[in-house]
Amino acid sequence: MNHVNELQRLLFQNLNWNKARIACLAQILQGLICARTVNLTQISSFFQSNAKQESSYRRVRLFFSGFSFDITVIIPLILSLFCLKGQVILILDRTNWKWGKKSINILLLSIAYEPIQIKFSAKYRSTQG
Repeated sequence: MNHVNELQRLLFQNLNWNKARIACLAQILQGLICARTVNLTQISSFFQSNAKQESSYRRVRLFFSGFSFDITVIIPLILSLFCLKGQVILILDRTNWKWGKKSINILLLSIAYEPIQIKFSAKYRSTQG
């Protein structure tokens, strides 16, 4: 629980969100690291909580539904968490596909730094086709 508390403290200093949303994001980030997947069911299984795993999964889904991240706030947070010194490589990727009648368009900016890649910014747009 100590890691989640420290992460919550860092997020609270850098994000102007309510405490519950920050607590949920801290749990999600720890779940991402522990589960090593983006599968929300597996991420929610790593929540440090007395709640049932089904409730944690529902909480993760609700966190992402109808909420958009202000990238101008997220970028400085990411940069403050990683001590990037020297040269970095920016990677820009865009993809389009159809999901039923919807057109999905995702633009992703990543930073490659030494042996790691930080997925840094994502823009998602969905339109009816």
